[in-house]
Amino acid sequence: MRDHVPDLVNQVNHTLTFDINTYAHSCDKKYITASLQVKPIGLWRGSITLFKGQFSTLPSLEIVGASWSALLEFLAPKAGPKIVYLKTNVPYFLPCQLREAPLRGKTLSYAKLQGLPLVGKQRSGSHLTSSSLLLFDLDSIRVVHLERIKARLEQAGIAAACWSSHSIGVKPGVRCRLIIPVDYSLDAPLYSSAHQWVNEHVMFGLADQTGSNLSQCQGVWAVPKDRLEHSFRWVLEGGVLVLPNEALRQPAKPRPIATTELVVEDQPKFDAGQQVLAIATNIEILKAIKFTKTVVDGAGRENAVLRLAGLLRSACLAEGRIGAVCALFGGEYCQPALDNCVIQSRAERYAGQSGSEATLSMIARDLATVVVKQAVATGDWQRVDDAGNVPFQYLATYHGWVLGQLGFKGGSV
Repeated sequence: MRDHVPDLVNQVNHTLTFDINTYAHSCDKKYITASLQVKPIGLWRGSITLFKGQFSTLPSLEIVGASWSALLEFLAPKAGPKIVYLKTNVPYFLPCQLREAPLRGKTLSYAKLQGLPLVGKQRSGSHLTSSSLLLFDLDSIRVVHLERIKARLEQAGIAAACWSSHSIGVKPGVRCRLIIPVDYSLDAPLYSSAHQWVNEHVMFGLADQTGSNLSQCQGVWAVPKDRLEHSFRWVLEGGVLVLPNEALRQPAKPRPIATTELVVEDQPKFDAGQQVLAIATNIEILKAIKFTKTVVDGAGRENAVLRLAGLLRSACLAEGRIGAVCALFGGEYCQPALDNCVIQSRAERYAGQSGSEATLSMIARDLATVVVKQAVATGDWQRVDDAGNVPFQYLATYHGWVLGQLGFKGGSV
């Protein structure tokens, strides 16, 4: 049976059927109709988890089983936005309560160091429960598009709240967050499905797709004092959106992949480069391509993983290895650490695209150099021997000048 939010017992009081083409002439998907139903909001209850800042992983406050109006006072109060100068200090929130589970990543390391419990609540995919709120991230959209979304929600009688993000007035376009109460308690997979359906049928497909991850935090209504005039908030009176069955079974849309095969011109060199990559550790690969700088910006973390995945694919790494290297980067060099589902979606973005022999040669050269240089410095050639002399032989055959810089002449010291 459907896991409805308690007490909303079959009270459908508004139904609207409309043609999407009437409202969004620029939308590629035309002649799509959707029948939207709402229920009274009086008995609806929702939960949120708040964090002190953008990179905080431990919750500062949990609001459980609150009414719609009560939640809005925590997220976008009538009194106005919080005055916060730095984006990193903006309180962030998840649209759900957290559960007790083993701590992860740097939060776990800190707990061990401080002698704190190793089980608790933290901001991570493994600690999520379920949500009866859908949260949409609208960045750099046009004013007219936000007005169309607002008009659609009003005509459908759906309760909603929208507020400007901290970046309003700095980055181009309208940047805001929008929440809608729904009649279903959504775990992470169902949240993703429902988010995609509402984005397509209600939001004109304008919301950022990364928001379909329940683990994706967003900021409350906050702005620096010097940009206060750009901030805004609006709240629509209405009912709870009734999610149709199709919204709860719609699979995630696979990203179109244009598969192109690499035509290898120098097969022996290509195979030798692959052997070098195989013996290198994931951290050595990150160091070789200079991806060991910590990324702390919210969107920048995901973009960094995307760039990393593209570079690794260009270097002809196997898909599984790309995912592993990206996971290491997302966990160790992103603050806060990215959830696995986000990392996986970015790592798979370049699947099927052709690699580059030149990129493979460059990275294999740098990795082989690290191994041989270490052996020369310490006098310990065990790793080179265990690898069947592959690093040394690769340099000797294809990058002899590197061995010259390390003091080798004609294959000997």
